[in-house]
Amino acid sequence: MLLSDVPEQQEEQMGGAAMPQPPQNWPQNEGQAIRSSKSRNDSHETKKSLDSSANEEQSKRPRGPTIMHSGWRKDGGILHVELNNLNQAIGPDATTLSSKLGVITRNGILAPLNHKDWRLVPKLYKNRIWAHIKENTDATKDMRRMLMILVGSKWKEWKHEAKMIGFKPYNNDIEHLAKRPDMVEEDQWRALVHYWSSNEAKEKSERNKESRRKLSMPHTSGRKSHSQIIDDVCHIYYKLSAIYISILIFLNIFATNFLLFK
Repeated sequence: MLLSDVPEQQEEQMGGAAMPQPPQNWPQNEGQAIRSSKSRNDSHETKKSLDSSANEEQSKRPRGPTIMHSGWRKDGGILHVELNNLNQAIGPDATTLSSKLGVITRNGILAPLNHKDWRLVPKLYKNRIWAHIKENTDATKDMRRMLMILVGSKWKEWKHEAKMIGFKPYNNDIEHLAKRPDMVEEDQWRALVHYWSSNEAKEKSERNKESRRKLSMPHTSGRKSHSQIIDDVCHIYYKLSAIYISILIFLNIFATNFLLFK
């Protein structure tokens, strides 16, 4: 079932608790994970050096992304939101809108990742995101559902990207915890790693891989959506049509005048 196929009332009812935190015997943070890994094989001096490096790296790591300032346009103004007849974002601000929504989903305070599905993210967070969108765009209330679906897609993309960065390339949970992406909150990352390591998540991942293999028309047009590309082509077509008609009118007038004065 697609996210857009779920009624809004049902989606709100699906909002629930976040992923459970790992058990107590699990490493609680990256520093402990690194020490647990190295203590079995390294000498005391090597371990001390690694701890120092880990602490230095941790001190340099920023707290995470801050909420963007008001005014998403380059001049500090608000974005114009325009939807086509399929409720897809189009127009000159569509690409910027998509980018800004992507930034929102990378903020773990606004859009926490430790939920199995976007529909399970509590309404409290979605209301805050919508308020942020309203503050920075001219979106109307009837646009909320479609824009929040777009936010959900961006949230899912970021969650997948984080998995590819800090989980997929490594072989055990100790390494996974040590490779937390900078923009993911620590407690959320621990819950994600614990879930991704479960049989439930592995089975779901295999089903998703099989679905992607059956995808015959992947999106390969960069940051612009298909709807935006179609809208751009239509504008170009209309402009060219207007130029073509103007040329025909000019040639017709010229031919008429030429015959009159011949």
